[in-house]
Amino acid sequence: MRRLIILSAAVVASFSSLRTSVAQQPAPQDSIIAVQSGVDRLKEDLKWVVNLAPKGANSWKALNDLLDVFVGGIDPALPMRVDIVLGANRDYRMWFPIAKGQDKPFRDNVQANVGKPPRKLSADYWEWKGPGWPGGGGYQRDLKGWSVLASKKENVPAGLPLPTVAIAPLMTAGYDMGGLVTNTAAGRDTRKKAFQDARAEAMATIKRLPDEDEYEFELRKLSHQQQLDEGERFYLDSEKLVLGWTLDTEKKEARLDLSLTALAGTDLEKSIASLSAEPSQFGGYAKTEKTTFLGRVNHAIDPMRIAHGKAFLEVVKKQALARIPKSETIKAEHKASYEKATTQLIDLISSGIEGGIFDGFVQVEKPTDMHTMVGAVRVPDGAAVLPILESLKGAEWEVALNAETVGDLVIHTVKIPQRQDKDFSHMFGPESLLVVGTTKTAIWYAAGEGAAARLKDAAAKSGSAEKTNDGVFIDAWINLGPLMQFLLDRRERVQVDLTKLSEEDKKMRKTKEELLKTAVEAFKPGDGIIHMKLERKDKEVIGRTTLHEGTLRFGGMKISDFAEKRLQ
Repeated sequence: MRRLIILSAAVVASFSSLRTSVAQQPAPQDSIIAVQSGVDRLKEDLKWVVNLAPKGANSWKALNDLLDVFVGGIDPALPMRVDIVLGANRDYRMWFPIAKGQDKPFRDNVQANVGKPPRKLSADYWEWKGPGWPGGGGYQRDLKGWSVLASKKENVPAGLPLPTVAIAPLMTAGYDMGGLVTNTAAGRDTRKKAFQDARAEAMATIKRLPDEDEYEFELRKLSHQQQLDEGERFYLDSEKLVLGWTLDTEKKEARLDLSLTALAGTDLEKSIASLSAEPSQFGGYAKTEKTTFLGRVNHAIDPMRIAHGKAFLEVVKKQALARIPKSETIKAEHKASYEKATTQLIDLISSGIEGGIFDGFVQVEKPTDMHTMVGAVRVPDGAAVLPILESLKGAEWEVALNAETVGDLVIHTVKIPQRQDKDFSHMFGPESLLVVGTTKTAIWYAAGEGAAARLKDAAAKSGSAEKTNDGVFIDAWINLGPLMQFLLDRRERVQVDLTKLSEEDKKMRKTKEELLKTAVEAFKPGDGIIHMKLERKDKEVIGRTTLHEGTLRFGGMKISDFAEKRLQ
């Protein structure tokens, strides 16, 4: 049973943050289901991914043999389904298609994992008790070629409808894996009670870690609380979340598609309606052959998120002002200036949040060994950044205000002080220069070779571009190869005194280094690319995240490495 539960849990985990648009009639009651399209499809996809690795072909046999241990008696051509049962009988329910004549081999497989034989309650109904079933036991019922298992007998009653009708929309869409969440207004109180119970359980587990100071713990706890607030709103107010994962071997990519609609009259519906309700202030940007990252955000901030943002920033400010006086790397004569600049910066960000929208973009390119960057963010008053730059002068930052004026754009320059890691200079050039531009409604910034010229060009493009609203509120494209190489080089450049690290820290450091080396190797062809786009179309949020071949190659290399070390 443990193997079956592990397999089913893997299916559920794959759906936890994805949603996709599928036409379907509204469900008559709250429902959460997850589907995997079948063992044959799973093997086909996994084999393709593993074979992207240099030694993948040698690993596949061991992986295939391992999968066969999990799926004894299951019809490999049909989908598997997992239900999350809500309400008083909160539970999971797993549906497996049974190959013709394989009922007993399937039960034998369950028994091998549970540890004890079942007790037959009727012709098609069994009770399992044993250490291999989480919680000590559960129930199984056979229904016309399907076997359904759950921990509570109330969730496997006679006469359950076969699983094929509910999963038909996901299977018709052709997903390798899919999930569907449907909610009704009538079930909101039940969902609220269930979520409050889950929240209490989750927060009870938040304890201060051994290597965590009081500041880190306070921020982590607040972050969890705010994430739960977000989760509760989605859980209570969503009408339909549909999600899908597709591995497209012809296009050599994987896609995560998503869709979200809210129940009428809810706070979530209002939040969705506000997304990309007005065009971005910034436009006219497109990736080039040298682009390593291009991101743009035009995201409305609703009242709940405004409150969250301000509360989070207040804690950050409090903690920064407590840390600066204790810092051993900041000179005593500079600490007051850092405290002032920190306060001004956080207050500026907080005032921007009160405006109810985050609108900005950033583009990073790598035309040479060094990177370049240009970006901007909408603010209530661009000149509000100038007091911050003035304060940094008192901390040995080299700041030149009002260096140049082009129309309503005023240019300032800031030389970033180099700490021990020297990350900024290694990323953008030894001059360590950040160019800042201010207008009435925006703060612009640029770094790297020709920063000032690129900033002025970007501002001019934005000013002349037609302000169209395409509904997109998040669009991010990244080539992970250059970033992974930079991080790997940094590990060699920044010296760490290993004698001061615990054995566990040393082990973790080695693991991270191995991951970076694998990533650099996987992304060498230049296809370690991820593209995510989220947009609002009328009352629906839809999106797609595309993982290109290099990211899948990285997964294949790690799976192949696991098979080589653990299975052979």
